[in-house]
Amino acid sequence: MSVRPNNHGGLPGPVLRWKEGDTITLKVKNRLNEQTSIHWHGIILPANMDGVPGLSFMGIEPDDTYVYTFKVKQNGTYWYHSHSGLQEQEGVYGAIIIDAREPEPFAYDREHVVMLSDWTDENPHSLLKKLKKQSDYYNFNKPTVGSFFPRREYQGAVSHHCRSENVG
Repeated sequence: MSVRPNNHGGLPGPVLRWKEGDTITLKVKNRLNEQTSIHWHGIILPANMDGVPGLSFMGIEPDDTYVYTFKVKQNGTYWYHSHSGLQEQEGVYGAIIIDAREPEPFAYDREHVVMLSDWTDENPHSLLKKLKKQSDYYNFNKPTVGSFFPRREYQGAVSHHCRSENVG
């Protein structure tokens, strides 16, 4: 995994898929101009792998690499995100799918991950400054989410497996 502005060119970051019982080794290279970290939200792991700078480790300096290694002790849908500055708000986050040791008890044709997040193309530092001055600033000055969703229709008998994470 490489941490840099705009991740891999899109939002959210790449989906990480693991299997319950596996030992995970992830090398995170910081390509930002500031310290970064990756926190594995909801994952049961050793404290020094938790990814919280100043609490569980010192953080990852620019151009440095940090190796996270831990055994996966659970299954389900989770998410990872930076725990440094406002990097999460800038897009340093993504989904984690941990498959159970046993196969799913139901069949489906397609699987989807839906990540619900607050998003703006505004600089997060500017956004935070406005909210500190007027906490309801965006309640009346921006369009609502409903205006952004196109209508989708599906034809045929296709079953879908949707996983969701509320990240914002």
